[in-house]
Amino acid sequence: MSEISIDNRGFVLNIILSPLFIFPAVWLIGITTYIFAMDLSFIFNQNYQVLVLIFFLSNIIFISTYLSLRLNNNGFIIRNNNLYNINLNQNKLKRIKWILTLLALLIIFYNLYNSGLFPFFRIFNYDVIDYYEYGRFKGVLIPLLNIIGLLNIFEKRKLSNLFCLIFVISIFILYLLRGPLILFLFQYFIISIIFKRNQLHPVFKALFLFSIFYGLMVGLGNIRTGNALFMSFFSIKPQYHDMNVGLLWIIMYLATPFSDLITTVQHQTDFLFGISTINDMMPAFIQFEPTEANPTLNFIDGPKTYLAPYFEDFGWIGIICANYIIALICFILKNDSRFYNNFLIVALLYSSVTFIFFTDYFFYFSTIVQFIISMIIFGKIQANQSELNYD
Repeated sequence: MSEISIDNRGFVLNIILSPLFIFPAVWLIGITTYIFAMDLSFIFNQNYQVLVLIFFLSNIIFISTYLSLRLNNNGFIIRNNNLYNINLNQNKLKRIKWILTLLALLIIFYNLYNSGLFPFFRIFNYDVIDYYEYGRFKGVLIPLLNIIGLLNIFEKRKLSNLFCLIFVISIFILYLLRGPLILFLFQYFIISIIFKRNQLHPVFKALFLFSIFYGLMVGLGNIRTGNALFMSFFSIKPQYHDMNVGLLWIIMYLATPFSDLITTVQHQTDFLFGISTINDMMPAFIQFEPTEANPTLNFIDGPKTYLAPYFEDFGWIGIICANYIIALICFILKNDSRFYNNFLIVALLYSSVTFIFFTDYFFYFSTIVQFIISMIIFGKIQANQSELNYD
């Protein structure tokens, strides 16, 4: 058995890991990046004032809701706020990890049979299907890979740990799933900080993670689109063509969803009344293309931040409700030990709130699948638990 527990190593780290800090921090980074990015490209919506309005509205609602829940919690929302030392049964953990791995392999081999070689092999000039069209059941495969990798953190055998991590990362790369790989690495990083004590300071872990993100943005970005197509697609101004490509990728990755959000807020006229929100919660084979409902809108790319589906459905009321609901979810997952003791759920919480600039991962099909699997298997891998005593 191996024992894990919440690592309350410092006041500053606890503040940084609070959704009350992460949410406005992500918004500040996003809006600052967007204002800077408008000068780099011809393609971005110049009406940043709309984004500033959404920024203030969203943060006022989120912060006020979170604080009110924290100050007035009467036990109705949070049933259990005790932290526990959790003993993991290594035999059960290995067994479940292998079962999940077999399920993942079934999907991988099925896709190889039906869709051919992985999209990665285009680098060797093979005729392969584009990454966004390749394969089936990615909404199940991605959460399976995430959970396998997170369970692997507590694997005691170093060789098995290494092979499993290589397997998970390799599948993401072979599928050219840059976004899901970044989410997985971020979840892995968060769990290693909160639950896995070691000598490496969180700052050094964060720098190492950022360097990996940088490499992924450049490496997989070049394979998927290439630098020339990237410059053309994002209409990078000629004077910035010599700018570091990795930095440009990161800026575009952050700024593009905000531009499409502004376009949505400015020009959305035919509201969908729940269809767009539900659409993200459905598996890909039954989703509809949101632009079909508003064919006159021109978007840069697919993602439009976490708020766009709610505005597409209900306008400004949707934005208000979305921030309220997300604040409620963050508060429950962060403060109710039934969830916060579950390291698999903790990983989902932090990745979802950190990547709100991209899309709404709180109500995303693969997130829902990962949440359900995480709740089921966490109870299976526990040996026993004893309440922590901080007195």
